[in-house]
Amino acid sequence: MHAAVITLMLMAQDNILLGCAVAVQSVKAFVYTSSATVVEGVAQHMASEDTRVKTEKSKCDDYAKSKALAETMVLQTNGTANMLTVCLRLPSTYGERDEQNIGEGIKAMRRNEHKLQVGDNTNLCEWLSAENAAQAHLLAVEALLAEHQQPKEIAERVAGEAFFVTDGEALPFWDHFRLIWRAAGDRTAESEVTKIPPLAIMSLAAIVETIYWIFTFGRTKPKAMRRDLLAFTFLERTFSIDKARKRLGYILKANRNAQVQAGVRWYLDQHFLGRDKGD
Repeated sequence: MHAAVITLMLMAQDNILLGCAVAVQSVKAFVYTSSATVVEGVAQHMASEDTRVKTEKSKCDDYAKSKALAETMVLQTNGTANMLTVCLRLPSTYGERDEQNIGEGIKAMRRNEHKLQVGDNTNLCEWLSAENAAQAHLLAVEALLAEHQQPKEIAERVAGEAFFVTDGEALPFWDHFRLIWRAAGDRTAESEVTKIPPLAIMSLAAIVETIYWIFTFGRTKPKAMRRDLLAFTFLERTFSIDKARKRLGYILKANRNAQVQAGVRWYLDQHFLGRDKGD
């Protein structure tokens, strides 16, 4: 399916929800779960809310573009029908019932891909536990409802604003997944890990993408061997959460290990241990 069509479909889902909230005229607070990928560029060093946001003309994946366009719609709707809006920009989130971050990490381990590493693992990245994500959403709702009662000055305002929310403690990209793999029982030594230079893997990805483009007339992209995805493994991606701390009262909970372990236990029980018990 053409990328523009996919983007429009993803945007339509958000637009319908936003339209319904405005139409009923009784919704006072609208919190949109946005993404840290909405800002231009893949590499980020302590990006703030002032960093330029992607537009319809940006060259990026469908998910990031749809999130950026939806975020713009949400913020522009602030104040319509007495409804206040806010956007929370989340990086990759992990925790219990996590099928994506932890789930994909465990799948990679079972394919023996955990013994491969792109780059030297010095690139810091931000992550977000489900517990911290939930706290941020609750604080955002409370802040919007409070602003209905007492509007705030621009420098303190939450309504009509976007906020980066992370664990506040950047971690090298591969260290995060090694926490997942160790919690799942992996004991691979560092000497057993094959390190692949970024230039080599990006060159290979370019060849694979070209082959896909030729044989599918540009309609299909490879699922994993893509430069836009592989770049996340060796480029820095860090974000400032100062604004969330000051305006939302966001307080970090140091729970990375507990959240990873809970997520791994749940995933293994759901997908592997349950089968052994005859479930």
